[in-house]
Amino acid sequence: MKGKYILAGLALAILTIALAGCDIFGAGVSASERMDEFASDMNDGHWSSLWEHTDGSMTNQVKDSSWWQTYFTTPFDYDMSGDSATSSNNGSTYKFTLEATETEGMFGTAKIYKITKITQDGTTIFH
Repeated sequence: MKGKYILAGLALAILTIALAGCDIFGAGVSASERMDEFASDMNDGHWSSLWEHTDGSMTNQVKDSSWWQTYFTTPFDYDMSGDSATSSNNGSTYKFTLEATETEGMFGTAKIYKITKITQDGTTIFH
């Protein structure tokens, strides 16, 4: 009899989660997906939202769209290798380092990658 109540409670919990639209595991954002979104925003002229692809806790300078326009021009393209990207842009070579800075999902297993460091010709411009 006790087992029926446990199964009924478990079924109710699963139904509640399903109806609430809760993503138990989360989708996460891979390093390559983050760079795709970053490049798309830049190429579409969304300079003021580029900072959202960075670990914003590091600095406020990247929230200013003019900061990005100082370094980059469009079209922006890049090559991905693991958790880093390289771009030749505006006469310089840029290297982007991406790290999983957050997790999502009920169990915190889905990693969300953000840009944590940018170098221009070997000199750090964002960290």
